[in-house]
Amino acid sequence: MNNDIETSSAQEPGATEPSKQRKKRHPALNALLGLLVGIAVGAFVSVIAAFAQSAELFVQSHRIFIGIPLAILLVLLTELWLAQQLQTQLASVGVVISWATSTFVMSQATSNGDYALLKGSTSAHYYLLIGAVVLGGAATMRPLKRADHAVQTDSDSESASQ
Repeated sequence: MNNDIETSSAQEPGATEPSKQRKKRHPALNALLGLLVGIAVGAFVSVIAAFAQSAELFVQSHRIFIGIPLAILLVLLTELWLAQQLQTQLASVGVVISWATSTFVMSQATSNGDYALLKGSTSAHYYLLIGAVVLGGAATMRPLKRADHAVQTDSDSESASQ
């Protein structure tokens, strides 16, 4: 009985080793892609946030606008996550453009005179003011670099040292 068991993983014959590096796109193409994806994702999230911002909580006859921070937090986290995933600041700018556009469109009266965002209400003013400051400020931040989580195996380190 042989106690020397090899623990390294063997590849099947004919299998190719995955490339060590991902192909990088041209920076201008990556930026344009980030802007377009940011606009598309931002439009979807901003419409949800526009309706969520009107949520209120009543505590002992006091009205607390819980929807405003939740809506802005939803758009903010989407903005920061998208910028980090796509590694471009223009993804954040795309989300802010979509947020501003959808907020403006939803604050306009329909043909029946209805509003999605109540025009002239205190909550709509807070939503616009806080959202513009927070989301605009976050759009100026550079995205965090993604950590390379590639695990180097023993056989890779041996072949690299030779």
